[in-house]
Amino acid sequence: MVSVSNWPSVLMLVATWTTHFVNAESVYSLSSNSKWQPIKPSEVARMYNNSFMSDTKFTFGTNKLGEVFYAHKYVLAFSSPLFYEMFYSNNIEKPIKAIHLSNHNNETIAGFFGFIYKNECPTDFEVEVLRLVMKYKIVLFDSACSHTMGIESQKVFKLVENILELKAEAFTEICLGTIDGLADEYFASEYFLNIKQSTLNILLNRNTLYYNETDLFKAVLKWADHQCSKNDVERTRGHRRKVLGNAIYSIRFLLMNQSEFATHVIPTGILDDHETVAIMKAIAGEQVPNLAWDSVKLRSKRLPEILFGEQNKVTVTSKSGISWRYYFAALFFIVFFTKYYLHEQEKQKRQQENLRRQQENQKRQQENQKRLQENQKRQLENLKRQQERDENNWSEVLAYSGALIVGVGAVAGIALSQSGKKRQ
Repeated sequence: MVSVSNWPSVLMLVATWTTHFVNAESVYSLSSNSKWQPIKPSEVARMYNNSFMSDTKFTFGTNKLGEVFYAHKYVLAFSSPLFYEMFYSNNIEKPIKAIHLSNHNNETIAGFFGFIYKNECPTDFEVEVLRLVMKYKIVLFDSACSHTMGIESQKVFKLVENILELKAEAFTEICLGTIDGLADEYFASEYFLNIKQSTLNILLNRNTLYYNETDLFKAVLKWADHQCSKNDVERTRGHRRKVLGNAIYSIRFLLMNQSEFATHVIPTGILDDHETVAIMKAIAGEQVPNLAWDSVKLRSKRLPEILFGEQNKVTVTSKSGISWRYYFAALFFIVFFTKYYLHEQEKQKRQQENLRRQQENQKRQQENQKRLQENQKRQLENLKRQQERDENNWSEVLAYSGALIVGVGAVAGIALSQSGKKRQ
């Protein structure tokens, strides 16, 4: 049993009505054999197909006089915005008393209204229930009931296109996930041969499709030939490419080796000569500009091959479940987070090493700056000493020059004195 977020409001409304009726101390006769009893909030499911207080009804079957389901507008309005607009919109000209659901049987009606009234998911999946859910926008059904559906593989293969058309995301993912793991079985089935080209495109674009690309190409070619037969045309290259449309560009030829491509693709003639040559060059590692198959996605291996490799494929044999996907997803996340953890550890180690180097560089820069300051200080001291020496030398020069002048003057005086004596 799953929880629905609108039930508290429903229960509050029912409780309010119950209190009103109890306080009035009124007894209403429902029939000759029963009397009115208050509905407890925990007993809302009692309103399921109950004519008591029913203010609308649904008829179903092949004609408008078929079987009847008694409904209650307030319950429906709390379960769907579409029902709310239908019953409580201000634009309503005439109250809706009955709605006819054509081509629906008792099981479909029980599954549809069982969720609305009893909060129960259908035990057996039926696409018509989902069709009603999507038509009337029962917003919580998709998320609440998708994981409780036990869908057998053959039923998935049969209904996948109907579910894709309904665009029910959770159910779509269940169907496509089942096909991912049972691809060998699905692509060999008659259901695959009769799918639409749009469905084929969706399948070929899945990265989680568990199938070898060469085998996938063979299956796609078989599908194209079957479509040619249905349309009563020859299996020529032109007709094959026409029914394939853009799906041909979703086949990952670049995942094949040259031997596989030459053995299984070239002889079919599905590709032009220039396409064949270009793909062969790309497989060999050459750069081929503007190649339609040369993209990151089309060069990426599908997820199972990434995890296990082509030589270690896992054999999926389950016919009724998709539990293998949980193990597969768990293994994928273990591998992914292990790689992520190791990457983060290595990244952290590099950051610590870079920080250590930065600290050492800063230390060396500080030491170099200290040495530079010491050198500048020594240069200033040397300059000061040099100035002092220059000043001392200049004083000595002046003293020497003075002494020299005095000496020269004395010598000159003596010479003049002697010269005067000689003249006398």
